[in-house]
Amino acid sequence: MANKRRSIHVDGVAHGMPIPMGSLVGNILFSSGIAGTDPATGSIPDDIERQCELAFSNMKKLVENAGGTVEDVGAVKIHMRDRGLRDVMNKAWVNSFPDAESRPARHVVETNLGGNMQIQLEITAVIG
Repeated sequence: MANKRRSIHVDGVAHGMPIPMGSLVGNILFSSGIAGTDPATGSIPDDIERQCELAFSNMKKLVENAGGTVEDVGAVKIHMRDRGLRDVMNKAWVNSFPDAESRPARHVVETNLGGNMQIQLEITAVIG
């Protein structure tokens, strides 16, 4: 019997723990925290704008690795160290979801993130 659940990973982006980037259950993808980690270096840059770009890029790669596209993303929860920087995050949001009539639901919460992390995404997507 095949596993109902499958772990999804993104090369160069790991949690440093035995936790996958995402879990695909049937056609529903649930993510772990998706940080603005640079896959080329494995580190998180200090710049908030770059962290936002990388977080949304890592989200896209995760969904693609599960067999989908960003059009399959139904909800995004965004954890930010400082909600006052939402304008910076919104640039990456609009780049990822340019069609104002086809964007996922979103909720932004202010969270004390570790280290120099300023943003982290959590998504649910329906693949296919």
